[in-house]
Amino acid sequence: MFEVGPVRAIVAPELINEQNLDFQTIPYADKGARSIWANPFHGLPESIDLPLRFGNLGRRRMVSGQSSLTIDIGPVVTGVTEENQWWGPSMRNALVLGPNAAGVPRIFLRTRQPAPTRYGTFDAQWFLGRLSESNYFDYDSTNNSRALSGVVATWRPPHTSHAEFGVTRLVMTPVVSNDISLGTAFNVFHDVGRPNTQPKHPGNYTAPDQIFSLFGRLALPDDGFESWFEWARTEQPISFRDLLEQPAHSQGYTIGAQLVRPLADSATNLRFRVEATYFEPSPSLRFQPGLLTSYTSHAVPQGFTQDGQMLGAAIGPGSSSQFASLDFIRNRWTAGLFGGRIRYDNGMLFESIVPGVKREDITMFVGIRGHVLWRGLRVGAEFQSTVRLNYLYQAYLADEGTGTSSGIDFRNRTLSIVLSPAKGF
Repeated sequence: MFEVGPVRAIVAPELINEQNLDFQTIPYADKGARSIWANPFHGLPESIDLPLRFGNLGRRRMVSGQSSLTIDIGPVVTGVTEENQWWGPSMRNALVLGPNAAGVPRIFLRTRQPAPTRYGTFDAQWFLGRLSESNYFDYDSTNNSRALSGVVATWRPPHTSHAEFGVTRLVMTPVVSNDISLGTAFNVFHDVGRPNTQPKHPGNYTAPDQIFSLFGRLALPDDGFESWFEWARTEQPISFRDLLEQPAHSQGYTIGAQLVRPLADSATNLRFRVEATYFEPSPSLRFQPGLLTSYTSHAVPQGFTQDGQMLGAAIGPGSSSQFASLDFIRNRWTAGLFGGRIRYDNGMLFESIVPGVKREDITMFVGIRGHVLWRGLRVGAEFQSTVRLNYLYQAYLADEGTGTSSGIDFRNRTLSIVLSPAKGF
C-alpha cells in the first residue's frame, strides 16, 4: 500500500491458474449462434452468459485483483478499483453482488465512514462499472461490454449498533460498440420498466435490466444471537397494487442465524450457524408474464454475470440452497463440522434438451474444517465430501418393467489448505 496525503494506492494483483480437466457437458444446440461451451439451457429469451465449462484448455491469467486507487475528499472517498465486494449480511449467498465472479472494473463514490445523524447512522456507495462477456458465449463482438451502475445504502437506528437495514440495486445497460458513458451511472436511479415481460425482438438489445434487494441484520450480543435476511426482486412492480397482489413475483431471499454459547470451561465457545437461500421460479408466473429463471435476461442476453460467472448468488440462476455448521472456537484454534444441499436451476428441469428420464439436479455435501494460529500464521484446512445427484437433470430407466429410474451421479472429495498472516482470529 502507498499513501501520499489524501491519495491511497493498494497493489494486490492475482495470478489465476486453472487446469480445467475434462468433464461431461452438453454442447449448445445452435453452434452458429453461440459457442458450444455456452450454457445449453439458457438461450433466448431466458439468456445468461454462464458456460458449463470454460473451453477445453487450461487457463492462466493475471488480473488486478484487489488493487485500488482512492482519493479522500472530506466525508467521501472516490476512486477506481476492480476489487470484489459483498453486499448484504448473508454468509454464503449474496443475492445482488458477491465475490463469486471476477471483480468489476469501476469508478465509485462512497462515504468515508458511517455518518452519524440524529436519525441514525448512514453509509452508502455508488459506482459505475464495465461488465465483460466471457469468451464462451456468442460471436457478436459489438455487445461484449455492458454498463453496470449500482448503489447500496445502510441505516443503523439511533443509539444502537446491533441492528442494521439496507437497500441495494444494480442496473445493467446494453451499450453500443462497447462504449460506456458517464451518464449511465445515473441509470440506477431510473425506472427501467419491465423489459422481460414484453421482450423485444431477438438481437435488438436496447433496454436496461435491474435487480434490487432489501436486507437487515439484528444482533443480541448478551444472548450470543444474530439473525439476518435479504429479500430481492428481479422485476419491478407495475404499481403498488401489483406489489400487494403479487409480492413474491420474481423474488428471492436469504435468511440465516447464528448462536454462540460458552461451554463449561468458559474458554471454548460453541457456534451454530444456519442459512437458506431461495431463488427458484415464482408461483406468480401462473398469473403474470416474465422470465422463469432468476438472473437471466432477455433485454441483456449475458444476464447478471461478469466474465461468465455469477454477480449474485454463487448457487446460480433458479436455484436454492441450505447450509448448517457447528464449530468449537478457542483463542488459538477452531474445529467444526458443516453440511448442506443445493438444488440447481430448477426452472430448467423439463426442458427438451435432456431427453428421456429427468430428475432434479441436486448437490449434497458434508465436511470438517479447522484453523490454528501458529507462529504468526493462520493455518486453515477443510475437507469436503460431495455427491451431485442427477447431474444436468440426467437419469436413466433402471427397470423398464417397474419404471424404476436412477440418476447420473458424481462424487468428489476436496481438501483445501490456506495460509495467511494473522495476529488472532
